[in-house]
Amino acid sequence: MRHPHIDFRLPPRFVALLDWLLQGHDAKSGRTPFEHALQRSGSCLYDIDSLLLAARAGGPLPQRAPHQELIYDNHPIEVVPFSHNGGDSLVYAWALLAPELDLDELPCVSFAPVDPEGAVWLGDDMTTALENMLLGSVADGLDQHHEPAFAALCQAMGLAPDFTRTDITAGARTSRTLHPFRPAVPAGYRFEPMSDGIGVLAPASAFAPGPFDGSAIDGEDTTLAEARRHIDEGHPASALVALTDGYFEDTPAPLVRARREAYLALGRPALAERASAWLAFHTE
Repeated sequence: MRHPHIDFRLPPRFVALLDWLLQGHDAKSGRTPFEHALQRSGSCLYDIDSLLLAARAGGPLPQRAPHQELIYDNHPIEVVPFSHNGGDSLVYAWALLAPELDLDELPCVSFAPVDPEGAVWLGDDMTTALENMLLGSVADGLDQHHEPAFAALCQAMGLAPDFTRTDITAGARTSRTLHPFRPAVPAGYRFEPMSDGIGVLAPASAFAPGPFDGSAIDGEDTTLAEARRHIDEGHPASALVALTDGYFEDTPAPLVRARREAYLALGRPALAERASAWLAFHTE
């Protein structure tokens, strides 16, 4: 199954979760797939995205703008939500760092626009992310011993959250210092961690040789100049690093246009389309 608005393959374990959440759904009941799934899960995993549920159920998709999370100008383009908490627009999401890899597993993060530290680690894979979301539900006050949906979900999906852990807090949050986000790096690739919590993962050849030097970046103009230099020299991954290093809380549109160009140079049209969606929300 592919995402209905973003061209990438959903992790098989997440598709299996959608299938379980939709078991027994009957359109004649008058309930939407989202309403059925919410009751079946007991909200243990917060609100699984209604768009993904509707797409899996084969029904009409919700009437909403694609990529709507990008209405927040500091939402990282690589962060693709699959569940929503509701508090401070907190989402649980995949880090779609390199769509061209077409991975079975994607690392997961949580993100809210109010987070000054950017995206925060949720799990190295789908199973860990779901278990941590369940622990977050317990930290939010859910008594799992009196919630049948909790036990049914764990049994059906083979989840075994460790209730002795104290590092997963309410909202399935954790400290970056405890669990820094770092994806698996395939052979021939390079990863640069960044202050947005996501970083840049790309073929090593797409980076300029040596460590990144951001000493010349001190504002929008110098950020764009550095990014343009790297793109012109055939190092679009270093351009993304420069654009992220020169990040502003109120993101200037020219930086996002440059990101789109770097994504296209890296062969990542899905992320370029999301950059275009960001621009449509903020400049039109």
